[in-house]
Amino acid sequence: MSDTAARRGWVRRNPWLGPGVLFLAALLVRLINLSHTPVPDEFYHVLAAHSWLEGHGLSISGGDYTRARLFTILVAEFFRFFGESLTVGRIPAMLAGSVLVPTVFLWVRSVADSRSAWAAGILVCISPLLIFLSQIVRFYTLQTLFFFLTSIAVYAVVTRQVRGIYAIWVAVAGICALAFALELQVTSAIGSVGLVVWIAIFGFPGSSPADADVRRIVILVLGVFLVGAAAGAWLWSGHLAGLWHTFHVAPSWQAGMENNHRYYFYWFMGRYPTLWSLFPLAVLGGLVRRLRPVLFATVVFVVALAVHTVAGPKQDRYIAYVLPFFFVVWGIAIGEALPVVAELSRAAARATFGVGLRTGMARWFGWAGVMGVIGFAALSNPAFPLTYRMLTRSDADWTGNSDYRGHSDWAKVVPRLRPWVKGSDVILTTSGVKSLYYFGRYDFEINAGAVRESGTGHDFSTNFRTGHRVIGNVAAIRLVMNCYRTGLVIAGTKRWERAQRLVPRSISDYVRAHAVQIPLPKDSRMIAFKWDHLQNFSLDTRYCRKVR
Repeated sequence: MSDTAARRGWVRRNPWLGPGVLFLAALLVRLINLSHTPVPDEFYHVLAAHSWLEGHGLSISGGDYTRARLFTILVAEFFRFFGESLTVGRIPAMLAGSVLVPTVFLWVRSVADSRSAWAAGILVCISPLLIFLSQIVRFYTLQTLFFFLTSIAVYAVVTRQVRGIYAIWVAVAGICALAFALELQVTSAIGSVGLVVWIAIFGFPGSSPADADVRRIVILVLGVFLVGAAAGAWLWSGHLAGLWHTFHVAPSWQAGMENNHRYYFYWFMGRYPTLWSLFPLAVLGGLVRRLRPVLFATVVFVVALAVHTVAGPKQDRYIAYVLPFFFVVWGIAIGEALPVVAELSRAAARATFGVGLRTGMARWFGWAGVMGVIGFAALSNPAFPLTYRMLTRSDADWTGNSDYRGHSDWAKVVPRLRPWVKGSDVILTTSGVKSLYYFGRYDFEINAGAVRESGTGHDFSTNFRTGHRVIGNVAAIRLVMNCYRTGLVIAGTKRWERAQRLVPRSISDYVRAHAVQIPLPKDSRMIAFKWDHLQNFSLDTRYCRKVR
């Protein structure tokens, strides 16, 4: 007992050791394979940041990209100091994802205990989704961090962890954090609904019942007023109508998701079957021992997940900002369960080997039981083996259905394709921003989804993000190939062969039949075709005026 007391005293004298260790661990995990092959959306920020440094605003070629503009400007400043590269552009997301881990640890430790804090921090640290989002030039980890800061500020003020002038400063900081989270991603407003629900129904502990009831009624009335005001504004504002359309209608490449109300249920079942199926039990167990924080985390997570479930667009990254609350509930549940598991293991050892088992041996059996349960649970939830594969396999060796690794490697084919790019009259590609980044040009993007979402919905419409035209059916491909003597088609194999909502099969079949495939390294996951009409080409200006 004296040794245990001494260890606890040492920990109290070094309160920053735990979060420091977790930060370094999270940073190390996110540094591994930081230079992995990129996803297309990264290049919107990269190209816009380059434009910002050149004094042209947040533009890409002939278009504009102003989504999460503060994040893009932040990336531009990293480029200014460290040089322009994909790896440098990923540093802000990586740092935010790394800081999130000790932030969760510190808050859970303040409202529960160290065991729970370690469990929650480790779960956040090794989440494959949060690792992936920490390693791309996107804003999701910053949104997650700042929404979590907003939430713990709300919790501190409402539960009176801070009072007086400190409460005002914390409230102001929370408002600023929420404003930044909303600027990064408007879905932060959905998480805020969970905060309002918790405040209205379960907040104001320590108040007299009458005061609490009055405050709850005030907040509920205020909530109804805000909803009514928003509905009225929606009737008169095209902007809010646009937000409603974005919330309610899935983009064309996600067509059908509006009615898939089990998407996130099955996502959690696929990633965390044990944690998801036993989540109600974790909530109940946590409520018994740590009522306030478990109730808080549960309400924020469940309300946000319910709203996202009925929304049209659905992707795992859309709920990343509330995923830490799921891990908080489980961290507290695990922290409370570990002593019970250890005692069960010691009891089982005594029953097996005799009641005279030495104390030291019993302690070791307790630890062995705990590690065995944790190890079995880790192997039983595909998320954790997925994390292991993300950290140990290269993109070239990546297999499986996860999009977290194994994207097409454009950099590997640049030397092979550059002469064709320079010598071709027209360039078609399935990823305009990648072609701009690696080759500095393209003419048409093959993307049926972008065509449907353009202003006209017709081929040869302009993509407002890049200022280039998009095409999405075989008639347009035929027209382009007949109106240019030489041309080149560049695509990632996954999009070319399996994303038929973006690249219809009729297009890929036509190109294969009327162009010559260029040999490329198989592990690049790239495909390219060229054509040359040689001396038989004659331009019909009336026929080709749409594309010339």
